[in-house]
Amino acid sequence: MDYSSLLILNLLATALLTGLIWMVQLVHYPGFAYVSQQACTAYQHQHTRRIAWLVIPLMLAELALTGWLSWLVVSRGLAAHALLYWLAAGCVVLVWGITFLVFVPLHARLQQEGYTPVLTQKLVLWNWPRTLLWSIRCLLLSYLLLEGYH
Repeated sequence: MDYSSLLILNLLATALLTGLIWMVQLVHYPGFAYVSQQACTAYQHQHTRRIAWLVIPLMLAELALTGWLSWLVVSRGLAAHALLYWLAAGCVVLVWGITFLVFVPLHARLQQEGYTPVLTQKLVLWNWPRTLLWSIRCLLLSYLLLEGYH
């Protein structure tokens, strides 16, 4: 597969994740505050189980496509704007780090302890870096794709 095709697929996965993370940030996580204490554990279990069907395949695809594209960039010296590409790739690494170091434990605590205002506030607060990283990545990949057609 060539550089442009990989870049398009990478952008597609990133754009889908960017849209999803903005919905989670602005609608879903703040909505946790309105779930009763009694319903929180069941709601959290359903949230985790159902959102995984969206998030896991997209994040794995994004990671795999980023790895493949990185290999192509290095092995063939293809990116005209290598710094921008590596910044976009770095966003993936940071998102994965935040997801597994912060969000997996937070969601586990919500499932065990139920709703607390502190946990919900942490979800919203810590989700901003992921939201911004995916947004920046989406913009960088869009720019790289558009630059390739000039």
